[in-house]
Amino acid sequence: MKQCLQQIEERENEARERISKEGKEVLAHIESRRLASAKMITEKENEVKQKALQTEKTAREVHQKAQEIEYTAHNVEIHAANVFQHTLTIDKKAQEIGNNIEIIEQKLNETKMTNNNLDIEELHRRLIQHYNNTLNHVTLSPLNRSFDSATSLDNLYATPNIFRVQMNKPPLKRDDPCYSNFQKKDDQGKSTEISIYKDLLDTNGKFNGRIFLQGEAGTGKKT
Repeated sequence: MKQCLQQIEERENEARERISKEGKEVLAHIESRRLASAKMITEKENEVKQKALQTEKTAREVHQKAQEIEYTAHNVEIHAANVFQHTLTIDKKAQEIGNNIEIIEQKLNETKMTNNNLDIEELHRRLIQHYNNTLNHVTLSPLNRSFDSATSLDNLYATPNIFRVQMNKPPLKRDDPCYSNFQKKDDQGKSTEISIYKDLLDTNGKFNGRIFLQGEAGTGKKT
């Protein structure tokens, strides 16, 4: 019996301790929530005060802007009358300027045509000069490539002196039994002078398959 009472007493003590602990935790939680709520309320109050100050500042700025707009509107009304008075004068001046612009454009077109003709002549002259200075000369020595040591291409290459020879029959060897006086005469064939190199590459618009150049040195074969 005594042991049972002791156990009941221990359980009561444990229950009291648990209830006391849980009560403290609940009170601590309530206090924490209270502090958080108080902090939030304080922050909201500060925010509301700040917004109120900002609103007041904005209201003052709006009032100031309204006064400035009213003053500007008054000035605009004053200047509007002056602008209206000058409108007719401006229109008249604009018409005069338009007429002058047409005259100036006509003069510019005439000047451009004259300048274009002068530019074409100048370009033609410069191209000829550039060709004579750069493309129409070659250095005589690879060790000295200066312009002073260069000579004109006309001094190195002879004027082409080429003739087209028309062979009437296929040539035969001279020791061939069929070779005759008729064949000797036919070997020379018909000759026609060639003035441009294009005529060397084709005959009557037909491309020549084989081209044989025969002649003495300096007759323009390499050229």
